[in-house]
Amino acid sequence: MCDGAVSVGKHNTDFLILSELGVAVNQWSVLGRYHMGIVAWLFGEAVLLRCDMLAMLLIWYKYRWSPPLTTS
Repeated sequence: MCDGAVSVGKHNTDFLILSELGVAVNQWSVLGRYHMGIVAWLFGEAVLLRCDMLAMLLIWYKYRWSPPLTTS
C-alpha cells in the first residue's frame, strides 16, 4: 500500500493552489504570504515522504513528547 511517493506533478499542483490561496487571503501581508508558502511546502513534503520514513517520524515524536523515565 505504501511503497512509493506521490508524483511530483501532484505535489507542484497542490503547492500552487495553496500558494495562490495564501496570496489571495493575505494580499496585504508579505509575512502572511510567506507563512502560507511554508505551510504549503510542509504539506507537500509530508505527502512525498515514504511511509517508512513517516512511521519513523511518528515514533520520534511519540518518544520526544513522552515523559522522561526517572530512576529512583
